Amino acid sequence: MGIKTESADQRFSSTLAFFYLTKSNMLTDDPNRADPNFQILAGQIRSRGIEFDLAGQVTDRLHLLGTYAYTQVNYTQDFDGLQGHRVENVPRHQGSLWGTWQFNQAFKAGLGAVAVGPRPGDSDNSYMLPGYVRLDAMAAYTHKVGEHRLTAQLNINNLLDKEYYANSAGSNLGVIPGAPINVLGSLKYEF
Repeated sequence: MGIKTESADQRFSSTLAFFYLTKSNMLTDDPNRADPNFQILAGQIRSRGIEFDLAGQVTDRLHLLGTYAYTQVNYTQDFDGLQGHRVENVPRHQGSLWGTWQFNQAFKAGLGAVAVGPRPGDSDNSYMLPGYVRLDAMAAYTHKVGEHRLTAQLNINNLLDKEYYANSAGSNLGVIPGAPINVLGSLKYEF
């Protein structure tokens, strides 16, 4: 269930969504085995929460986008003692904030932050992965080619080369580190 709003001048919009989902017979890593290749049926998982986003053309040049999600995901019925435990790799809180600046009709650049809260590393909830904040950046140049547009874009992810844990293998055997600073280029041709 949700609500979507937009300002009369269409410069600002927001979305607010509430959700309550139940899934049965979900596979999860077997907490009684160290090998993450062994899985069991988890019985039932309940997911509930709120998602909110707000976007706005603050000035003719500045566009902002903010998001937030509160998510509570738990095992509600289980065959192996997981009932009440949080599902692994799901943070309760996460959000982002992005801003882009349109320098002229052809060139824009942006900066954004992604924040992810602490989350269980395994279905037993025996350890928590720490939360993190990652900074990303982008720049794009658009060139008209006749009636069409060609956009070259460069994205830099993890701009500050922060060390963080992206997720776990679903067991207590290990965690997967987040990617170090990386650059991604793309070309888009619109016709």
